Amino acid sequence: MKTVRKTLALLMAVVLLLCGFAACGKKEAGSDDSSSQKASNDAVAAALAAEPAPESGCKALKYDMNVTLDTEKNTVSGYEDVTIKNTSGAPLRELYFRYYAPAISKKSAVTDVSPDYQLYKENENTTVIVDFADEPMQPEEERTLRLSFTTVVPKLDDRFGYHKEGKGKMYLLTFWAPQLAMYTDGKWNDSPYFDEGESTYNAMSDYTVTFTAPESYVIAASGTQTSNGGVTTITAPNVREVSIVACDYMTVETSSVDGVTLKMYRPDYDDYDTLYDVMAENAAAAISLYNDKIGSYIYTELDIVPGFIKAGGMEMPGLVIEALPEHMNSYEYYNAALTVAHEVGHQWFYCAVGNDQYNEPWLDESFAQYCHEYLYQSAAPEALKRADRLALEGEPDATCIPTFDEYYHDSYGVADKHYINLPCSEYTFSGYSDYVYTRGAEFLYRLQKAMGDDSFFEMLSQWYLGNRLQVARGSDFIKHVLQYNDTQAVKDLINDYLSDEYVK
Repeated sequence: MKTVRKTLALLMAVVLLLCGFAACGKKEAGSDDSSSQKASNDAVAAALAAEPAPESGCKALKYDMNVTLDTEKNTVSGYEDVTIKNTSGAPLRELYFRYYAPAISKKSAVTDVSPDYQLYKENENTTVIVDFADEPMQPEEERTLRLSFTTVVPKLDDRFGYHKEGKGKMYLLTFWAPQLAMYTDGKWNDSPYFDEGESTYNAMSDYTVTFTAPESYVIAASGTQTSNGGVTTITAPNVREVSIVACDYMTVETSSVDGVTLKMYRPDYDDYDTLYDVMAENAAAAISLYNDKIGSYIYTELDIVPGFIKAGGMEMPGLVIEALPEHMNSYEYYNAALTVAHEVGHQWFYCAVGNDQYNEPWLDESFAQYCHEYLYQSAAPEALKRADRLALEGEPDATCIPTFDEYYHDSYGVADKHYINLPCSEYTFSGYSDYVYTRGAEFLYRLQKAMGDDSFFEMLSQWYLGNRLQVARGSDFIKHVLQYNDTQAVKDLINDYLSDEYVK
């Protein structure tokens, strides 16, 4: 979930940001588009008839990567050794890898595969196909392939790109390396790259990355990392992908919350120290709250990195990238507090409980939006209250923190009467943000009200605990909810918000 920053208007217009808001397609979000409600809709019946989400029929057991960051050429180049197992029950004549960098930086390329199989590229070179020809991969067979690649990092203030100024450079590396595609229902995942949100759809795997960069660069990454003489070893078990930030003008501050090592990276800018404090305090508060209400965080470390990106924030496994404002003002403290609460929420929904982010984006974005809009704000942790006071300095009796009813009343009229579970391609920019984020969070909040707090949070916790490390579908969630409450009121809510046509 990529979140887009909005200006915070004084009291109510809160909570902004977090909408990676997505220009997801050509359709207009009007009364006649596919996101509009229809009288005959029965998402409950569609879910009950659906099969459980299948595991991928081809698994990447581990990635061993050895790459070098060239800060003169602005490239990351090297190779990855991928150990793959065919679990499909049938011979596989080809493998698909997803490599999104060429959609943004066209000179990026997979240059070789070893052993010497045929290599094909499709979809703006974002789909790399390894053809086994006369050597199909047999059921239960394991093979290790080496893919050599060069990723050209563009000068771009975004989740994939580098930022340059007098102080030095910051490299934000997401979607920078090839990954084995998901293989479900006899098909390879081939969704296009989606700039305003995510296209990723990955099973868990174990990564070891040897990352070489100039010794002056500080490295943040998914998993844990140790650096020595410009060589950083990244160890990341059970992750859906690995992201890296490399910067030669930041330091790191380490703390602990609930047994989780929290690393706050601090780029060297004047007047930003208090903002970094707000980010770190609210990240720690969010971890503690979500641990309590949803279930324990699955990793041992979380890195928070402020960077210049066009969205409010970006989540990756064990790593949150949060936008630095171009111009600091008091309201940025409150923006930062809510952004980090949203992005930390993604560590539970997408990073732990996986989903197809292109075809069912609501399963992570709606949940992360709910986490910060309702769950986090209702707890009103001291960290959020401090950010609130900083935002309203000089107005001691005012508050940016709305009540549930105030937020519900002021925020949701525009998003009424549309479905939240369409694929990215079926929404316009405004439709994606209004429905997948805003109306999606509203759906979960209304479920909470209909089920009662105790039943709802038991349902949510068991959803998390039963599906972490796995990939889930919308039909799985509907069936899970009905196990806790199958009243007509709950069924009506499901049918109001979810389209039976897109229940997977």
